Amino acid sequence: MDDRTKSWGLEALVAALLVLVGSVASAQTPPPFAAARLWELPGTNTDATGLAVLMDVGSPGGRARDGILDVVAALQSQQLAVLFGRGDGSFETGPESAISGIPEAMAAADFNGDGAQELVIGDSSNFLTVLSASGGTLSPLGSPIDLQFFPRGIALGDFDRDGRMDILAVGETLRQEGVGRVLFGNGDGTFVRAAETLDTGTGTAGVATGDFNRDGNLDLVVINELTNQLVQFRGDGRGGFTVEQQIGCGGEGPVAVAVGDANRDGRPDVMVVNNASDNFAVALTQANGRWSDPRAFATGAPASSPKGLALGDVDGDGVVDAVVANNFSFDVGVLRGDGAGGFAPVRLFVADAEPLGVVVGRLDGDTRADVVALTRGSGSRPTAAVLRALGGNRLSGAENIPLGFAPSALAQGDIDGDGLLDLVVTQAGAIPGEGTIQVAGGTARGSFDLSAAPIPSGGDGLAIVVGDFDGDFRAELAVVHANRSVAQLYRRSGRSLVRVSETPITGGVPKAVVGGDLNRDGRMDLAVASQDNSGGKVQVFLGRTDGSLLLRSTVTVGDFPLALAFGDFNRDGFADIVAANNASVNLSVALGNGDGTFRPATSVGLPQAPRAVTVADFDRDGQDDVAVGVALGGTVHVLFGDGTGRFLNSINPLSVGSGEVVSGLAARDINGDGLPDILASGEVGNFVRVFLRNSGNPRAFTSAGSFGTNRRPVALVAGDYDGDGRYDAAAAASSPAPTTTVLTNVSPQGYSRGDANGDRRVGAADVVALVRKVGEYLPLRSEDASARGSAIVAIGADADGDGGVTTLDVPAVVAWAFR
Repeated sequence: MDDRTKSWGLEALVAALLVLVGSVASAQTPPPFAAARLWELPGTNTDATGLAVLMDVGSPGGRARDGILDVVAALQSQQLAVLFGRGDGSFETGPESAISGIPEAMAAADFNGDGAQELVIGDSSNFLTVLSASGGTLSPLGSPIDLQFFPRGIALGDFDRDGRMDILAVGETLRQEGVGRVLFGNGDGTFVRAAETLDTGTGTAGVATGDFNRDGNLDLVVINELTNQLVQFRGDGRGGFTVEQQIGCGGEGPVAVAVGDANRDGRPDVMVVNNASDNFAVALTQANGRWSDPRAFATGAPASSPKGLALGDVDGDGVVDAVVANNFSFDVGVLRGDGAGGFAPVRLFVADAEPLGVVVGRLDGDTRADVVALTRGSGSRPTAAVLRALGGNRLSGAENIPLGFAPSALAQGDIDGDGLLDLVVTQAGAIPGEGTIQVAGGTARGSFDLSAAPIPSGGDGLAIVVGDFDGDFRAELAVVHANRSVAQLYRRSGRSLVRVSETPITGGVPKAVVGGDLNRDGRMDLAVASQDNSGGKVQVFLGRTDGSLLLRSTVTVGDFPLALAFGDFNRDGFADIVAANNASVNLSVALGNGDGTFRPATSVGLPQAPRAVTVADFDRDGQDDVAVGVALGGTVHVLFGDGTGRFLNSINPLSVGSGEVVSGLAARDINGDGLPDILASGEVGNFVRVFLRNSGNPRAFTSAGSFGTNRRPVALVAGDYDGDGRYDAAAAASSPAPTTTVLTNVSPQGYSRGDANGDRRVGAADVVALVRKVGEYLPLRSEDASARGSAIVAIGADADGDGGVTTLDVPAVVAWAFR
């Protein structure tokens, strides 16, 4: 009996699984991925301030107010930009209005009793100006008021209880002394400046109001950035204030403060964003009006540098939620309030480059608060990034999964056997060369469970492969470390991972890794590309039933092979390997013999040095093709195979972006038409670009746009992470606030996960169909499952959503049948 038969027999496997089943009671193409909608603002990136309000300033064409919220954004160019709301979450560019100084603080309220809001702006020349809106144009209402200090924050309220709206501005003098001043409203849009000022402390950065002791008088909370303090000022109802309490702010570097009832007890609580600590803190107001010690919550990845804060009911449950703008990770964070003073772990959604501020309001007519982030922008202009609330704590954009350290590799697989794809990231650790492995568990809600703690890996984590290496129908992880030249194999144990073997790699310093069944025994094998003084080589390690790896063969390839992929390039049913050789500026193609050995590699010249490679039958002629991303030049080259292991035809390069570095490639059917598309991550522009296969021309692609990620994406995968039958994408981004950006597919077409026989149901018959298919030992991608081999299955045979058809899809079908 050969090892393959020992591994598993089809009849016995089908019987066992059936027992298990019985026991488990162009018109324009729409964007394929969810993303923030961006509206450009005037000027350049440096004109962005992060200051904006939502208010009704009128309608396009100078018409009267329409009851729909508009965006008014302040710019360093001493301009106000208006975006007219359409009532559906979209906007139309409105007029620009000049202001007299560089804006530093702004707010809006009805100062003259006409039922419409006016705008108040404090500027760098120490003046405060009130502006009224008419048909979208904002004009000064009276003369500017000299504050005699540099404004950092504005609070509004009736501080003297005369029924008229007043203004309180806080900031700093030239001697960096914190100061505040009340401007008493006359009820007509003009104000009288209070003679006395308020000593607010050192490094005053913001202010908010609330009646903390419920005596009917408005009180103040001031944040002091240099002393990391919250200061409560008790109002006397006549416009005077005295210090009541000073406490720590729950972190370092407070930059924004807001007031809301976090625990639904009728008393206003204080919430603050601490920039240097990357956190959000809540100080609950007690019955005596004093605050409890702040409780802190992470706002994102380490070094995400939160800049702004807004409160609103994002999920429509009647409880206050918090939204923060994270500057370095390009995202906004939603912290869902629990109504008891606590907040759920933050969920992060990509806005645009360098958010500086955030506002929330109902933009589309439902009961949920939508989000507008004010950013420097990834293009040449600042932007307003609009993210609509979709329910729960989800926004209409790509999601960032926070990481503890910079990622080095990214992989996907159903680690916990629930039928849902998980993400696995290797990260640099606190000690150089001593990294960790983090599993982000996929959920049916489309979010990721990060409750499992990272485990130390003892190496730099060059690459990860997820697969069934020992033939037990459960996923293992192979992690390759370049700094130690070893391959480690891990199994899941409870909520953690346990290392089961470590294998030396003797071919040099590892550069790239790919996994596949290279000897047709149903188990995952490993191919490792390395470089030493003699050149590049690929070593093949076979997976064994005891969880170890056995070196089977070595193939010489070109110099510095930075990427590997496998396919069937000569149509013999055996897995072949292609290596992208950066220094040799070519591809090496090694045809497999079906037993883990390979013929000598042949070379395919390239016009530029490659960095990434992926394989698919792009033109659907039954012969595998190759897409190559170049390190410099920002292009993807598609080479079409002729079925003999050669590539004789190509098309004009696909442009990812001028001067772009293609850091990763993936081939997957993104729009549900059964044709493999190409995804490329751009390390310079911080995005993933999608090229859709043209259904009318088998060798043509159409760009479906680029979709923003966090800074510097270094790895890219594509799979179905939310179980909806549509392939999503994930990019691990490394600098300076590490995250994995998940792009959620919103295309109208998908497939039924686990429906291997195409009958639109998932059950025992699908298990039988899938077992027959994987028993053919063919290297299969989901879009080729019905076209290769004798056993016919539908695309739903990719039950775990990783884009391939392997033994791991069998337990995934079972999971889907009884979900």
